[in-house]
Amino acid sequence: MTQKDLNLRQRRWLELLKEYELVIDYYPRKLTLSDNELKAKPLFLKQIYEAQKCDNELQARRVQCESTTYSDYQIGSDDCLMFQGRICVPKNSELIQEILHEAHNGCLSVYLGSIKMYNDLK
Repeated sequence: MTQKDLNLRQRRWLELLKEYELVIDYYPRKLTLSDNELKAKPLFLKQIYEAQKCDNELQARRVQCESTTYSDYQIGSDDCLMFQGRICVPKNSELIQEILHEAHNGCLSVYLGSIKMYNDLK
């Protein structure tokens, strides 16, 4: 089956799935999926994590977070530094441009104004 054989809805799903690393395990006659059977991880998360390692300010926050119990910063389950539950994106203009470009031009983006885009990125 080629992409030309797909309808518009299927093509949009295909474009969305291309942005994730997927691991799908199929078990015949099994109806439910557990967390270990279907895993999707945004590709940007790896890039952000790697960029965090090169940012001195975020590395200092990571050390501070690891040494104190009360902090607005946390280490997420994916080992990314987070501030109040949100991933800290380093001051890396190339990465920021990539994220903004995908948010604005990605296959699922619908431009309804800057407030919607801000809330989606938040």
